[in-house]
Amino acid sequence: MFDQEYIEKSKKRERKAYTLGVLLMLLITFSLFGGAYAFFTAIFTGVEDDTTITIGGGTLGIHMDGGNIITMNNIFPREEAWDTKRFTITGNNNTSLHMEYFLNLVVTENTFQNGSLTYTLESQNTSNTGTPIQSITTQRGIPTGAGVHSLGGGVFDEPGTGMSHTYYLTFFFPSRGVPQNEDQGATFRAHVGITGDGSAATQPMEPNFPDGSAGNEIVSNNPFRMNPDFTIVADNSNRETQEGIFRVEDDHGDAYIFRGTHLLNNNVIFAGHQWKILRIEGNGNIRMIYNGICTLNSEGTNCTEGINGNTAAAATTIGTSQFNTQAIHARFVGYMFGSETGTFNEQHANVNNSAVKTFVDNWFNNNITGDNRDRVANNTIFCVDRSIANQEVHTWFGIEEVGTGLGTEPTVYGTSGRVRLTGLPTLVCPRAEDRISLPVGLPSQDELNMAGGRGGFDNNDFFLRTNGRYWTISPLFNLSSNAIVRPVHVNGDIIGTTGIVVDSSGVRPVLSLNSDVVFARGNGSAATPFVVE
Repeated sequence: MFDQEYIEKSKKRERKAYTLGVLLMLLITFSLFGGAYAFFTAIFTGVEDDTTITIGGGTLGIHMDGGNIITMNNIFPREEAWDTKRFTITGNNNTSLHMEYFLNLVVTENTFQNGSLTYTLESQNTSNTGTPIQSITTQRGIPTGAGVHSLGGGVFDEPGTGMSHTYYLTFFFPSRGVPQNEDQGATFRAHVGITGDGSAATQPMEPNFPDGSAGNEIVSNNPFRMNPDFTIVADNSNRETQEGIFRVEDDHGDAYIFRGTHLLNNNVIFAGHQWKILRIEGNGNIRMIYNGICTLNSEGTNCTEGINGNTAAAATTIGTSQFNTQAIHARFVGYMFGSETGTFNEQHANVNNSAVKTFVDNWFNNNITGDNRDRVANNTIFCVDRSIANQEVHTWFGIEEVGTGLGTEPTVYGTSGRVRLTGLPTLVCPRAEDRISLPVGLPSQDELNMAGGRGGFDNNDFFLRTNGRYWTISPLFNLSSNAIVRPVHVNGDIIGTTGIVVDSSGVRPVLSLNSDVVFARGNGSAATPFVVE
């Protein structure tokens, strides 16, 4: 039987600049295949099969196991991986220096839609020496156009020969549940580059925004880190590795998310209210979540009552609201919803406003006006992910068969598995139909997971915990004729409380400032927040 709280079922789980040109080339070219999908052949080709470079007095060898050409035919969108390339980094360190290296996926051309192609990287410390690059387990979407995408850095940290780290680079062409005709005829060209110096041009370790821009101010006042571990909570015990700004793909491309505690410099005063920055979106807009009322002090540098922290509870909300006024239908898990009958897309169409959307819209229209309204993006994407979870997730939730998401059918939605079971969130919305472009909305559970929370785990430290309960925009399931959208719990568990949609919870609006907005002053800290005038 299913337990609504289900917490008891939790699964307690030196360097000099040397560069290597091309290690791995990837070419993918499309030609027409029917009316819905694309047919193409992918060829991996490299300059050399085995290459050796020198770093810090030692030698670093790269070997492509099984040769460097892979051909994939008749590729079409699907959930399974299409192919994996195995390669080994071998270190022969004859000095006492660390031998550090960095890998990048260097894209020279990509005419696919943002996120249509994705990849993961599995790492193995084959010889149990040094530290390999941390695995990238969440599929990273590859934005349209050329660019350099860091895979991370590894190190052999002691003298020795034959030390090795092995990597499996896997490419995917995921199905989004709809015909992907826009990707027919698209081309993708890339190679894996390696360098011995993290500051080399091929390894952009930090985001780059124009001087004076809000983006530049944000990244200048916060640490930039690599490889967040979303399977654990970010709290005061792991700030050295899990707190700061991290690069993650969203629906627009390379985004920079905030993750960690309330000590982050992500506080903003805007339109008479205080906000916390969630991320710099892939389009450069500044995405923020509401954090309370703000009356500026006489210096115009802070709120007279200060910045609300992790115990402010209701003060961080605009009030409370039901999510929806009815619960006996799967469609009511939607921030917007469709008809009572018809197909899945008809029942989950973005036609009717939920009660909480009306509540948020009314507050926004009354509070964000004039010049301030012009500073807010009109087309921020909010993902109301109504993709259906797989059999494993349904079984864990006590449902024997995968639901259809129709009517009162017991159904578990995709967010549930990501933030509760795997801890592998995504900011690339799985279904195009679930991307709603709005000026204001609510946070998603994937955003909360990336910010430092985790489904089924308490976290009193991360910056989105307020000691109060508030709604997210993410559907979890429909069960026993109850549509469920779980809110954040007072203890920071991001799905740790009952959330039948007719219940009332706190509301924290989310909006995005246009990328050309600048801060008048401040450094983002609680003592001196960024100020938008």
